[in-house]
Parts: sequence; C-alpha cells; structure tokens
Amino acid sequence: TSLNYEIGAKYIGDNFALNTSIFRMDMKDLHVYYINAANSFSTDNVEKGHSQGVELDGTYFITGNLSLSGAVGLIQAKYDDFDNGKKKFDGDRIQDTPNYTANLGLSYLPNSGIYGRVDLYAQGSTSFFDSAYKNGEGRMLKADGGITANAKVGYKFKDFDIYAYIKNITDEDYVTQYIPRQDTAWIGFNEPRKFGI
Repeated sequence: TSLNYEIGAKYIGDNFALNTSIFRMDMKDLHVYYINAANSFSTDNVEKGHSQGVELDGTYFITGNLSLSGAVGLIQAKYDDFDNGKKKFDGDRIQDTPNYTANLGLSYLPNSGIYGRVDLYAQGSTSFFDSAYKNGEGRMLKADGGITANAKVGYKFKDFDIYAYIKNITDEDYVTQYIPRQDTAWIGFNEPRKFGI
C-alpha cells in the first residue's frame, strides 16, 4: 500500500508547453522478488520505503511541423525498514528503480510527404537485490545505466506510408534484470539494435 503526494504545474505558451511535478510516495509492505535457496521464486515484504523526486517535460514547436521535446525525472527511492532476517538494508536504494530517466526528441511531421523523428533516451544506475550472497544474507548491487538512440524516416501519401526505422542505433547495452541463483545469476539486458522497413 502507498500514500502518494504530488503537486505540479502546467504552462502552455504560443509555441511551447511545459509540465513539472514534485512527488513523494510513502509505501508499506513493498514486494522484493528473488529466488530462494531451494531455487524457487519467492516474494518477501519490506516493512517501509519511500520514493520521491521531480519530473519535468516540455515541447517546443520550432515550426508547425518541426518540434523538439524532452523530459527528465530525478528519483530517490529507498528502503526505510528492510530486514530479511540476516541483515538490514535500511537506506539502500529500492531495487529496479533507476536514479534518473531522460529523453530528448526532434520530430518533423507534415500532413504528407517525408517525415522523420530522432530520439535519445537515458537511464541512470539501478540497484538489484542479490539474495543469494553469503548463503542468503544478501546485498544490494548497482548496475550502470546507458544512453540509446532511435530514428525513423518515412514517406506519407494519402492513407498510406512507408518508413524505415532503427532502434538502439549504437547497440548500447545495460542491465535491466538481475535474478540471483546459487553460484550463478540470470541477467537481462535492454533490447539490442533493431531495424526494419
């Protein structure tokens, strides 16, 4: 369960729009997922935790068809009362929550003809709970984030269009999932480079 607080503001000008908000979540009985000593998936409850931060996003219309958009979110998410019976993790960052996210995009979208879009996406470091460390004592691990870029170019005519796209242009990789097991671990990564027509 969580009690959420948020205050924000929106502004729309002649050629731009801005949104901002500040938030806090006070949480009880947070779920922690892991694989136990019997190699079975388990869920545990953390007594208390909190998440707080600020988010800002906006769009600037350079022309009627060309726009620049972006967003940034800064997040502080920590356990306030987490005891797994062997060790306390009070003050550690909540698992699977990056410390920031950001994106920036430039798009050209006319009613017909050539159109396109380029986007950058950034994600900060993320913590993962290593429940198998020292026979179940556990520890928090930190994985670096990364920056990825996407692009799309197309041609629109009447009710149809043809386009080419590429996602994760530089084939950047960073950890998005960590599941510890006895003497090993399962690690998941973000999507690799993809392209198509």
